[in-house]
Amino acid sequence: MMADPKQVEALEKALLQRARQLADEYIERGKRGRDHILQEANERLRLREEREVLVAKEAAERAYRQQVQAAQIRLQKVLDKRRWQLLEEVMEALPKHLEKAIADEDTYLPLLRRLVEKAAESIESEVLVAVLNARDRERLAPQWETFTAPMGKEVRLADEVIDSLGGAVVRSVDNRIRVDNTFEGRRQRFETALHRVLMERMFPSSATLGVPLHG
Repeated sequence: MMADPKQVEALEKALLQRARQLADEYIERGKRGRDHILQEANERLRLREEREVLVAKEAAERAYRQQVQAAQIRLQKVLDKRRWQLLEEVMEALPKHLEKAIADEDTYLPLLRRLVEKAAESIESEVLVAVLNARDRERLAPQWETFTAPMGKEVRLADEVIDSLGGAVVRSVDNRIRVDNTFEGRRQRFETALHRVLMERMFPSSATLGVPLHG
């Protein structure tokens, strides 16, 4: 039995139409697959770029911090060196300031009286001897009794003199007990306290740690 040509033609058209539909479906699936692959690839690329940027940023920040820290260390060394220089300058200038104070009798003589009196108070004897430098002995010898009258003890003026900027050495008559209240003697005794005051002004953080002045 021969097939109807029209039926064959209709079947061919139907098959062709189905084939086209399938082709369109595969093409659409392919496009969606390609787009998905491209999207994933772009996302991976974006994430990689972000990681690379983050790593580069962190490396740059580390390098910057290291440079800043190195600069701070160098600056701190310069500042510390200058502070030490200023500290030494202050110590070296101290005698000159004392000399200016000594030249002003209204300032110096009450201080000298107090130094002699404090030394006398620390010695258990009613008769003592005060030894001064040549300048102080010369200007105080004529008024010595008046000068020492408020002390409550007999403090004699020694004939000998000492080499000192100012102040006095007070001793017992038998010379067994001596209190050095010269500027040099007091400076030596209180050098640590003096250094600490200077350290607190120039090195606030170090002073609280008990950092010594000289290594």
